[in-house]
This record gives sequence, C-alpha cells and structure tokens, in this order.
Amino acid sequence: MHIIEGFAVRKLGREYILSSTKLNQVDFNKIVALNETAKFLWDNISTRESFTVEDLRDLLLSEYEVEESLALHDAEQFAKSLIESGVATED
Repeated sequence: MHIIEGFAVRKLGREYILSSTKLNQVDFNKIVALNETAKFLWDNISTRESFTVEDLRDLLLSEYEVEESLALHDAEQFAKSLIESGVATED
C-alpha cells in the first residue's frame, strides 16, 4: 500500500482528521478521524514509499502492549479505512 500524495493531519478539538491539502479534492463523506493510535500509525507511515498491514501490526506491537491478533485486526481495520476513504491505495 501507499499513501496518496496531498493529505495532511489536522487537529480538530481533541481529535485529528486526515484531509486533503487541495480544496477541490475535499470529499466530506470520506474524512478520516484519527484517534491517538491511528495518528501514531499515520505519523510512522505517511512518509514511507509503501507499507503493509504487517508493518502496521509491527508498529502497534512495538508501541503498545497488545496481543498480536488484536494488533493485526486493528492494523487491517486502519488500512481498510485508508483505502476506502481514498487516502491510500493497494499496490
């Protein structure tokens, strides 16, 4: 997977959102809200050329004390939300 160019994290109250840096590309039906964990993942993958669900899982395991199965599930859900919202593509 890789992040599509032109997205940035913005703080909105207590949450973070991913939004387009190009006004003509904003689709409010596809805004992605990020909690602290999702922001951690974003901060670690947004500058990479590509990443996998396993990379996301490994990041979660390195930062949080969670079971591997839960980390994998959360990584899959995060990747799915990025793809469905048009922020990332599958290679």
